[in-house]
Amino acid sequence: MRVLLEAPDSVNLVTYALAGGGLDCYGKVAAVSLLTAVSQYPGQEQPDAANAVNGHQLIVSALSAEKKHFHEKRRFEFLISNLRNEQSLELKAKLVEFISQVIGLASDLDQRLSLKQEFAALGLTDLLNVR
Repeated sequence: MRVLLEAPDSVNLVTYALAGGGLDCYGKVAAVSLLTAVSQYPGQEQPDAANAVNGHQLIVSALSAEKKHFHEKRRFEFLISNLRNEQSLELKAKLVEFISQVIGLASDLDQRLSLKQEFAALGLTDLLNVR
């Protein structure tokens, strides 16, 4: 985990691979699992607090970079698209877990609400409502 966090663009590359469509279902599950693990990294092991790496911040930054890289109108589009279109229940469960981490691990209430609203605007609430 430390190697992944210390390599400058590694989290971005995993995010790009997931969003780019080049991975099969098992690759997507692995990528989402890895991003979920990174998001939970608190960054408190760093002796120099100024250089501490916070996994959630890395993930949100990588998702923002992905939006620009793939010219998406809104951040998180590829996550909702995968959730909507994938057949694999395992992948859907991993995506929901990851989205929950992205929202739930936000540093403050305002950021949490903002992230929740972004996902809701993309239709997450409708996808999660099972009738």
